[in-house]
Amino acid sequence: MKIFKNNFKIIFTAMIMTFFTTITTFAQTTPYNYKIELEDGISFIHRTIYNFKDTGHNQETNYIELDFSNPNINLALIKPDDLSSSKDTLLNQLNNSKQFKGKNIIGGINGEFFQLRTGQPLFTTISNGEIYSITDSTDESLRRPVFYIDENKNYDFDFLTINGVLSFSSGIFDNLYINSINKLDSYNDTNVSTYKINKESTYYPHEGLPSRYMLIELSNSDGSIYPGKKIYGKVIEVGEMNSPKKIEKNQLLITSYGDDNYYDISYGFLNSVVSLRFDIYSYNKKAIKNDIVTAFTGHEYLIKNGEKMDYNYYSSLAEPSLINSRRARSALGVTRDNKLILFTVDESNGSLGMTLDELASHLESLGIVNAINLDGGGSTSISFENNEHKLFLMNDPDKYQREITNAVAVIYNK
Repeated sequence: MKIFKNNFKIIFTAMIMTFFTTITTFAQTTPYNYKIELEDGISFIHRTIYNFKDTGHNQETNYIELDFSNPNINLALIKPDDLSSSKDTLLNQLNNSKQFKGKNIIGGINGEFFQLRTGQPLFTTISNGEIYSITDSTDESLRRPVFYIDENKNYDFDFLTINGVLSFSSGIFDNLYINSINKLDSYNDTNVSTYKINKESTYYPHEGLPSRYMLIELSNSDGSIYPGKKIYGKVIEVGEMNSPKKIEKNQLLITSYGDDNYYDISYGFLNSVVSLRFDIYSYNKKAIKNDIVTAFTGHEYLIKNGEKMDYNYYSSLAEPSLINSRRARSALGVTRDNKLILFTVDESNGSLGMTLDELASHLESLGIVNAINLDGGGSTSISFENNEHKLFLMNDPDKYQREITNAVAVIYNK
């Protein structure tokens, strides 16, 4: 009997411990889902994907769904301090936006890939109608997808280039054609840089490459560049681009790199009166499109015209570790019925993260037919307002918040 009683105690104790362990495990891993619906087609959805692919881990996903056919709903690209390469956290950017003061920003997610050290966006960026940076590529396979919204709230996924022309009022010199604006790797370009190129408003030359520059003092602009708007000025300096060059407000710096471009800038340009015009060219429409208000770039497509992208496509644009590792991700997608989705998945607080293929598959399951991959990892963050009209971080409030170069904001014009 003593043996039986002792065994019973052991078995009973084990049963109790198993029960409480099960309850604890259940509390830790049970998926929870919720949806916050605002009027007129704006929703925030949290969904826990339980035990993803039998890994024993969950995935915490959060996304904002917008009915973009509602005229009161729009998106904007927010940039801190009105500079192209400043950095700040998502919440600070949404709360302190100068460009969109007075607009009702009710949420948003982190934006584009950028240089961690300087904060400079890597690709094409247009905010509030102003071109902050735009890049070109002669290799079609390397072109990055740009999502844009125009003045009439039409949107598209496209590839945009710049047609920049500098003309001399004297007519003595031929027009100078400009390939890029605030481009980091302008090794074989004629590039224009503004005072918004970085916090120091300083252009740092590429070492070991022959280059010339000319500095233009402007008469009708602070250096901001808007498509289709003519800028007037005078060439006040011409020289060799072999040391950092400060760019003041009311100035533009033009540099020409490489053997093919070096002599595009002549010392004879000094004191010339010039005009500049920049037009945006749409690859899809094969035409000038200067009415774009917002544009930002995805590192790659996830879904294009209803088809998921494959590994061969991803590997042409990204390293294997970026493609195959499960990490925090952010994306923008569009459904067939005109819904825009701003999506994030965490890799913290017990969440597993996703590979690019898993991200594309999940977006496909939400009915998305076009989607681009935005910056992820430590940049992944999503915000939404509560019933007190205050913005909160919705994915993981305890995680370190990286300072990012820009944010995609949801604007609701009540």
